[in-house]
Amino acid sequence: MEQTKQLFIDFDNMLQQTIEVTWGEVDNLNYLESLREKGQVMIQKVIVIGDAIVEASIKLPIEKVYSEHHLWRLATHFLWSPQLKFYLLLWRDITVETQKATILNLDNQLSDANFEALKKASKTQIMIATERVVDCMNQQISKIQKQRNGIENQIQEWELQQNPWSVYKNQLLKIDAQFQDLKHNFERLTENYVSFQAILNLITVSIEIYQNKIKAQQNQATATIKFIKENIDGKINKITTHTKSLESNIEYNNYQEIFKQAFERHLLSLSERVNVSIDVEKGFILTKEILFRRRIKQWIEAEILPLMYEVWEVLEFTTDSLKMALMNIQNRTLILANDIKNGKTDVNIEDTEAPINTFLSRTQKWTMQLDDLFIIINQRLDDDFKLSGIYNKDDDFLLIPLQSTLNQYWFTENQLYQDIAKFGQELVTKIQQFRSTVEQESSLSTSEKIVRYVQTHKTDVETHHYNSIFLTKGYIGEAFWVERTYEMQHVKGLIDQWQMGFRGSILLHGQRFSGKTLFGEIMANRHFKNNIIRLSPNHVIHFSGRKFNTTYDLGEALDFIQKHNRNLRPLVWIDDIELWTSPEKLITQNIRQLKKFIDNYSNRMFFMVSMSNWTKQHLDNVYNISKIFQADFNLDEMSVTEIQKAILIRHGATHTILVDDFGNELTKNNLRKITNQVSKATNGNIGEALNLWSICIQTAEEEKVKFNFHQGSPMPDFINPDIGVILSSIMMEKRTNEYRLNKLFGKAFKEKYINIVQRLISVGLLVRHLDGWLEVNECLVNEVGRALDREKYLKFNG
Repeated sequence: MEQTKQLFIDFDNMLQQTIEVTWGEVDNLNYLESLREKGQVMIQKVIVIGDAIVEASIKLPIEKVYSEHHLWRLATHFLWSPQLKFYLLLWRDITVETQKATILNLDNQLSDANFEALKKASKTQIMIATERVVDCMNQQISKIQKQRNGIENQIQEWELQQNPWSVYKNQLLKIDAQFQDLKHNFERLTENYVSFQAILNLITVSIEIYQNKIKAQQNQATATIKFIKENIDGKINKITTHTKSLESNIEYNNYQEIFKQAFERHLLSLSERVNVSIDVEKGFILTKEILFRRRIKQWIEAEILPLMYEVWEVLEFTTDSLKMALMNIQNRTLILANDIKNGKTDVNIEDTEAPINTFLSRTQKWTMQLDDLFIIINQRLDDDFKLSGIYNKDDDFLLIPLQSTLNQYWFTENQLYQDIAKFGQELVTKIQQFRSTVEQESSLSTSEKIVRYVQTHKTDVETHHYNSIFLTKGYIGEAFWVERTYEMQHVKGLIDQWQMGFRGSILLHGQRFSGKTLFGEIMANRHFKNNIIRLSPNHVIHFSGRKFNTTYDLGEALDFIQKHNRNLRPLVWIDDIELWTSPEKLITQNIRQLKKFIDNYSNRMFFMVSMSNWTKQHLDNVYNISKIFQADFNLDEMSVTEIQKAILIRHGATHTILVDDFGNELTKNNLRKITNQVSKATNGNIGEALNLWSICIQTAEEEKVKFNFHQGSPMPDFINPDIGVILSSIMMEKRTNEYRLNKLFGKAFKEKYINIVQRLISVGLLVRHLDGWLEVNECLVNEVGRALDREKYLKFNG
């Protein structure tokens, strides 16, 4: 027993020494490294003690069962191990916070004084925890011994339980791995910090160079005026020679190319992606992956380069102007010298330096313009270009606002650089005009931008008759079928196998408007004719001469079909299975019933089910639903050829002529070009492609329409945690109402979410139908899906 106690005494002493050594580190980086290193050392020591106790227990099988020594051994695993696990978790959490604080301190976002305050508070916290760990065993053992038959009763209780050491040991090894990950991640961050700072220095040093360049030109101009005044009387030829020498030595520096090469060099030294431990929540380390190099590249392109282009343009103007001023003085002094040589007495020498004076007056204006640009650049760098921004849980790292996205498109068209010819005054005018446009854009609120997005995605009322044939959803007749050749053949093969007695079930999934309903109806009509049972909640179904009213209980509906299936071998077609949910009957309950029926009866009934990608992901996590079906088909994308065919078939059915801006009928080649454009813009989503085509159609003359491609303004970034929760819930059910939302969120709905719902309705994000159901507005439902996917609320793509 003394040996066991000594293990704990030695460990307690090690804790005290470790704390003194770690918190005694003066340098911040050494302090952080000590936290990580000592955390791992302690974990290994705890594991050594735990394993030693296990080994000692095995070697002493004949020792009296209810001895105090045996109590100590069991207490090691049942009392001490969990205490140490939580102690080491605290040590790990302090390491995470210190790691964040170190980066913030490097970024001048946390002062040295505040870092020291955090360090001191952490020591206080760990000292309290250490005291509990040190006293834990003695206090608990003493308490047990004081009870009547305490040792025997406690040992009996623990012996009835499984020894938890293997579980705790595994958890400790995971904490050890987390320390290792923290070290690796921090090393990656500090490596990237060097390149990050190099980019920052490149910009700031470049600004300093540009400022010095202007000052040097101004000083040169001032010195030239002085030289002219000193030599204007009798030494005119000297002025000519001097200004010619100055002019010939002026070089055009390609600042753009210099910046480009340096920036690309620093950019390549950055990691493409980094995993960052950003916080600890409920015992778990929260991490996020950042496309580091791309984010920095995009931010610089959007926020800094548009301004730098103006700077480079001004520098080019000043260099040109100085060169031209010196050449003008050369010409003037040559004429003056000739006039004097020829004996003219009325020569005017007073305005000889006028070109240089003009240059200086203009340079004053240009310098003010540059100073304004430099202020904006430095402000953006100070506000946002911080590596510590990776720890912001609410916003993305180096998030690009709408204004910058527009700037980026205008100046660079999403490329870092273009080979730019010499800018003229016309471009400067356009820049100023565009800046005014951007300022107007930035003044709009998020709600105004959402309303504008909704409005720009509406079809023209005048083209209603033309668009009606494009916007029809679901099954619209065989004349409009456009086959997905591969999927059709695959399904046919599955049906043939089913006819031979094999299991028959397929799953269709995809984004909204990806054609799930149409594909399912084509398959149903082609292979099952009139032997089809279409199941929807709250509908009447007729089968085998009987009528049945469905509720939200899918199992009840399937029971009815199974009871009256007289070897008819029908298709059971369940479109949008997410609709089969209510507060009283959850979709998960219905999925269990569906799984049971597919397992038991899919050799006699063919099951075809459709759902959204996000529903599939949710059900895969719960029921691994993909494995219930023989095959699943993701219908997110149709080929360009198939989308072109779908558009041209519908256009042909309108009996109108598609013309260009001059009223000439478009050729087939031009039609293919614009349908290809639509397909690419909608990522192959057939429904979105047809909708975009309709939005872009305008009336021309009688029986004539023209195509004016536009995607409108982008949807603003409006997703926050509350909106994300409510929208993802509505998307999961496809449609809902306040009653269902109240059941789902409980008290929180009336206190918080009901106001969010009303706000989303008022800006057009949510639509209330005549029957009272709420749904995400169809014209932007996929954009909402993509936004929710980016924020990890649901999986949008299949």
